[in-house]
Amino acid sequence: MDWGWEIIGEAGRANARQADLTYHQSLRHAKRLVDCIFSFFCEFHKSGQYVHAPEV
Repeated sequence: MDWGWEIIGEAGRANARQADLTYHQSLRHAKRLVDCIFSFFCEFHKSGQYVHAPEV
């Protein structure tokens, strides 16, 4: 009955690989989102279309 544990072990390793890929994919997507937001604010700032808060 050793083969049963081998199948379960392989499935567990496959799940761990998938979880690892999903985690790294999420990090990549988060970094891309931050880069997009940062670029947007840089372009917005360069365009001069923002209004400064009044001095108090």
